[in-house]
Amino acid sequence: FLHIPYIMPSVKKLVIIIGVFIATLLIALIDPLGSVQHKITDVFFSARQVSSEITLIEIDDKSLSPELGLGRFKDWPRSYYSQMLRAVNEYKPAVVAFDLDFRDVSRGVSELRLNQILRGAEKGTVSDLYSLVSRFEQDGLEQGQLGTHPDDVDLQKAIASSGPVVLVSSLLFKQKIEDGVAEIPAPHGLLKPIFGGGNVTKGFPNAFFDRDGVLRKFLIRTGGYVSFPLAVAGAYFRGQERSTDQLD
Repeated sequence: FLHIPYIMPSVKKLVIIIGVFIATLLIALIDPLGSVQHKITDVFFSARQVSSEITLIEIDDKSLSPELGLGRFKDWPRSYYSQMLRAVNEYKPAVVAFDLDFRDVSRGVSELRLNQILRGAEKGTVSDLYSLVSRFEQDGLEQGQLGTHPDDVDLQKAIASSGPVVLVSSLLFKQKIEDGVAEIPAPHGLLKPIFGGGNVTKGFPNAFFDRDGVLRKFLIRTGGYVSFPLAVAGAYFRGQERSTDQLD
């Protein structure tokens, strides 16, 4: 007998093609293999301990408690950071890194500063009250300029008299980047802090989470800019090299 192959109707072919397309799309969206890879990665890093040589100074709930009397975080004067930096420098740290946004100048007189000014006026140590208070309000400054606000000037002096200091410079992108994106586009700019100096290094803190909301990786460098962790590590190792050269 002559064997005649069965030819599948065009409708069945179309159904199979659509089914394969939908299955492929679901696999791409769900990414089951990627989820398994993430879980395996978590196993290797979950038990790691932070080095005892690293000290974290955190702004926690106790710092913001009314009993401590420091006030609300958004109202904190930068004189707090000046005092902290000078206290930390007593221990001769290899590098101090501020994971804080210092892109804008301080404005207005904090309650702490106002009390100091009033006490100075009562004691006669403040001769021109208007001239002093006017330094706390600044207009016409461009982004990245220091200005004359006493709290900013004081913090700049504390930074300048310190060892290596690392500050945050945030990357700017033309559009919002969603978590889990496969490729990070090149940045088109940088938001720099108002503080600087020969001992200051800057790094970007921008982080991009995986689809499950966990941060497992970060950019080392992009667009000629280095990341905040890499800037901290670089400042530390440069300091160690200088110390070795001095010993030699």
